[in-house]
Amino acid sequence: MKLERLLAKHQSMGRTRARQAIADKQVIVNGCIATRGDQEVDRFSCVVMGEVSIQQAVRLLHIMVNKPIGVLSATTDVEFTTVVDL
Repeated sequence: MKLERLLAKHQSMGRTRARQAIADKQVIVNGCIATRGDQEVDRFSCVVMGEVSIQQAVRLLHIMVNKPIGVLSATTDVEFTTVVDL
């Protein structure tokens, strides 16, 4: 999603005011001042305008499991032990 669209959607300000806020250097994306309204932002981007947090970055959690022999790589099974049961 484009930055100006995100601002217009969440602040109910319209794209013209969103562009003006970007031009006035009031918008920060991932710790850097935004300079372009067509900058792509996703759910992993942190967007702040002034003192207001528009969007918090979603953090991912990766878990590694050493799967023993005989354990199924499935979420459910009636007969055998699965990795979720570990």
